Amino acid sequence: MPQTDTSSYSAALKMVFGPKLIEELVTTCPLVTRYEKADMLTWEGRDTIEYPLHVGRNQGFAYGRERGPISVAGAEEFVSFKVPLMTGWGRLNISGKVIKVSQSSKGAWKRSLQNAYDGLRMAFLRDKNRILFGDGRGVLALVNVAGIDTAAITVDSPGGVTGTVNGARYLQKGMLIGISNAAGTALTAVRTITSISAAGTSIGLDQPVSATQAPDNGFIFRFPDPSATTLADSALFKEPVGLLGQIDDGTFLNNYMNVNRTAFPVMKANVFSSVGALNLDTMQQGFDVASQLGEEMPTELWAHHSTRRAYLALLVANRRYLSSGGANKHDGGFAGNAIDTDIEFGGVPFKVDRDCPYSTILGANWSHAMRYENPAGEWIEDDGNLLRMVPDQDTFEAVWRSYDNYAMDRVNGCFRLDGINTNVVVAHVL
Repeated sequence: MPQTDTSSYSAALKMVFGPKLIEELVTTCPLVTRYEKADMLTWEGRDTIEYPLHVGRNQGFAYGRERGPISVAGAEEFVSFKVPLMTGWGRLNISGKVIKVSQSSKGAWKRSLQNAYDGLRMAFLRDKNRILFGDGRGVLALVNVAGIDTAAITVDSPGGVTGTVNGARYLQKGMLIGISNAAGTALTAVRTITSISAAGTSIGLDQPVSATQAPDNGFIFRFPDPSATTLADSALFKEPVGLLGQIDDGTFLNNYMNVNRTAFPVMKANVFSSVGALNLDTMQQGFDVASQLGEEMPTELWAHHSTRRAYLALLVANRRYLSSGGANKHDGGFAGNAIDTDIEFGGVPFKVDRDCPYSTILGANWSHAMRYENPAGEWIEDDGNLLRMVPDQDTFEAVWRSYDNYAMDRVNGCFRLDGINTNVVVAHVL
C-alpha cells in the first residue's frame, strides 16, 4: 500500500522558506463532466440500474391480394439494460510523527495530512480519466514476449488496444500489478513496477518473472494487495465501462450491460476499422452512418493529440492566411494551437485528451450518456472516524471509495474510426 513517513515526505519539509508547494502532476479528468449525472433517487439502494431498451419492431404487416390472408401477428422486442455499480477503493497510510512535524506552515510547504488526502483523491481521479477512455476490462497493457527470468518485461498494446508504441503509457512506477494468461482466466504473477523505460516499451519489476509467470500476450492490470492470491481480487473485468466499450461493435465488449451485441446488432456502434491514412470522406461516412442508424449524430469528436494532428494535416492545404491590415503575416498553426481553441469538423468540436487510445477517433453523442454514482467518491467515515489508528503503531490510515459506472444506451448514433496512421511522440504522463 502507499505509505507516508518522514523519509518519503522529507522533500516537502521546510529547510528554508518559500512561496508554495508546486504541483507537477496531471490531475484533471474532463471527460467525466460529459456524462449526465443520474438522479440517485430513482435507483438508490440498488447495486444495478436496470431499464428496458426497445430493440425490435413488430413486423406483423404486409400488403396482399383482396380476400387474401392477413399478416401473422408480430411483436415488439425489448431487452433489459443493466448497469452494475463498480467498486473502487484507495488507501493512504501516514505516521503520527510526520503529521506532527508538518502541521504548521513553518514546518512544511504543505500539511502532510491534507497533502495525503488531496494526493490520493486526485490520483484516483487521474486514473478515472484513463478508465473513461477504456473498455471496462481494466487491461493496462499486454506482455510482449514472455518473461526470461529477469526483473523486467517488454510490453505493448496500451489499454489492451493493439499497437507497439508506448505500451507502458498507462503503467506507473510504484504500481502494484497482476499478470494473467493470454485468456485472462488465470493469475500468473503479482509484482510492483520499479521503472518505466523512456521509450515506453518495457518496465522494471521488483522480482524476476519466468515465461510461465509473464506469458506472451498476458494481461497486465492493477492488483490491490500483494497478499491476495486470486484473479477475482484484481481489477481485471471490474472497472467502469468507458468510451472504448460503449462506442463499440463487440470488438472489445460484446456483452454490453447485459445486452449481447451479436444477438442485438442495434446496440452496436458504427466502427470503421483499419482506416489507414485519414481522409475527410471516411470521417463523413461516420456521421452519415450514425445519422441513418441512430437518427442522431455525434456532438463531439475525441482523439489523442497524435491522431488529431493527422486531421490537422488534412486542413493545411485549404488554409488561407489573411492580414488584418498592413503587411500580410503568414502565421503557421491554428488558433490556440488547436488545444485552447477547438478545431471542428462540420461544426462539431474536435477534442483531444492524453488518455484517448492511439490511432482512434471517437464520435460521441452525449445526449444518451449517463453516469451512475453512489458515491462518485468519498472518504469512508460511516462510523464517525475518517482516520483509523493502525494497531500497535503510531500510524494512521484512511480509505477513499467510489461506487459508479458509465453508460450510453443509444450507441448507434455514435461512431469510431480505428487504425488511423499517426506519428506518436512518446510522452509518459504521470
